[in-house]
Formats: sequence, C-alpha cells, structure tokens
Amino acid sequence: MVNRLCGNVCYSFPSRTRHDVGENNVETKIFRCVSSTLVCFDRALELEPNNVQALILRADVYKELERNEEALDDYHRAIQLAPDRAEAYFHRGVVYERLGCHDRALQDYGRALEIDATLAQAYYNRGTIHAGLQQYERALADYTHAIQNDPKLEQAYVNRGGIYVALGQYERAVSDFTWAVQIDPDDALAYYNLGYIYFQRGKLREALPHFEKAAQLGDPDAPQYISQIRRRLRLSPAQDIHPIQLAFWAFERASSMRQMRRAVNEFPFMTDADFIQAAAQIVAQRVSPLSRSAFEQRLAWLRQIANEQK
Repeated sequence: MVNRLCGNVCYSFPSRTRHDVGENNVETKIFRCVSSTLVCFDRALELEPNNVQALILRADVYKELERNEEALDDYHRAIQLAPDRAEAYFHRGVVYERLGCHDRALQDYGRALEIDATLAQAYYNRGTIHAGLQQYERALADYTHAIQNDPKLEQAYVNRGGIYVALGQYERAVSDFTWAVQIDPDDALAYYNLGYIYFQRGKLREALPHFEKAAQLGDPDAPQYISQIRRRLRLSPAQDIHPIQLAFWAFERASSMRQMRRAVNEFPFMTDADFIQAAAQIVAQRVSPLSRSAFEQRLAWLRQIANEQK
C-alpha cells in the first residue's frame, strides 16, 4: 500500500504552485519582469556597491532564475555588510537546501531564527530537513513553532501530521490533517491522509468520503482505495473517472519533462492535437497569472513530446 503521509518532506525547494510556503508571495510579483529588474539592480549597485537591500533583492531574482552561484555571491556580500539581516540568511538557506547542502541550510535557518524568532517559513523549511533525516522530534518542534507563528501555514499541519502517523500518534495526526483541509479545502493530500489513517485502523466508512474527496481533487492513489472499500462494504461501484480527466490531472502534476513523458506513456492520447488545444484553453481561461508560467512550461513539454512522435 502506498504511504505518502509525510507530504513534501524532501530536501529540494517545494515547486508546487499551491504550496510555495518557503517563499514570499510578494516577491513572486516582483519577478514578473525579471530582465528589467536585474538591470535596475545592476545599475543601483554600480552607483552604490554596498547597498545591502539591492544585493538581497538581486540575489532573490537570481534565486528565482536558479542562478544559484550568483545568488549565493550576493547573499554572502549582503551578510558580510549587514550580519543582522535575517532574510539574507533565510534565503541563502533556501539556495543551500536546493543544492543539497543541508548542513549549511540548517545553519542559515538557525541563524535567521536567532535574529528573528517569528520566521514561520524558516521553521517550516528547517523542519522538512529534520523530517527527511528522520529526526522526528526536531521536526515536530519546528513545525509546531511554524504553526504558532503562522496558524494558516497549511503545509506545516500536513507534514506534522505525517510525523505523528510515523510515531503512531493517530489522533494528533487526524487533528492536523483536519486543520489543513479547513485552511485549504482543495488539498487532496490532506484528504488522502485522513482516509489512509481511517483505512489502516479499519474504519472504512470514515475513510471512504475522504478518499472520494481526494480523488475528486486529483489524487492519483485514492481511486484504488475507493474501489477496495466499496467492494469490502458491498457498496455499488463508484462512477469511473473519465480518462481525459485523469490525463489532465497527470498533466497538472508533471513538474519535469521526465514526469510529462511518464504521463504520456500512461495516457498516449495526451499528444493528440485536440487534447493539447483543450489543455491550452484551460490554462488560458482558468489558471491565474501567477501560476500560468508553470502551466505554459508543461504545455511546452507536451508539445515537444508530440513533435518527437511525428
């Protein structure tokens, strides 16, 4: 059976659009015109090379562009000039975490929190590293501090709930996942986790509606549990989900060319012109401007695969 209860417990910076908890959404808006932004910061730093704020902001742009070495250079300079800037340590930690330098990331998150103990995102990011290392008590402490400083940090509830499951503390896990879906009613993973807990404890009727909601929101594993529960409870089979809907959910989840190829292998009709056109229309009409670039990239991958098959 699939157990994905720990959610985004991984070392790389979260890439899912809905859960960009490690970053500031305000900054995302700043980076819409990245090229002109970099030119402005370059000019500002030519006039004032020790402008700490300009260094940090330019480093943030480099980080968004995954120009990691340039980002690190600017963060280093900013910290040398202003050792008390918590945000510089935090964002440098994000880059280190992305590069797999977990010890350095932990040091930077720790230093940021020494300067500003209210940085919920720093607690969250440090918690993901501790959880990935199976240092559960430390991870629990960090997620708890993150929630205390930002009670609406939904993914912290999901990840803390996953740790509670690993420790066999199911009631606490249910409480955290329940809080998570109250904050974000569209979190398929939290519904899946609730269903999984009830399923593992033999409470099939309690598990079923959570799996059904998770499937409705696009969770790929929930349908198998729905079928199994309905069979065991002798209920009528659920209406099958249309393959086109399943294919579009796979399209939405793809975060790399490799994942898109895997989706196409599962649903070969995704490379049909009609499917690509329909996906493009949905992206144009329903996806918010802040998320559109990620979906445009998915369309580019899909079109490339389609061209390769011609």
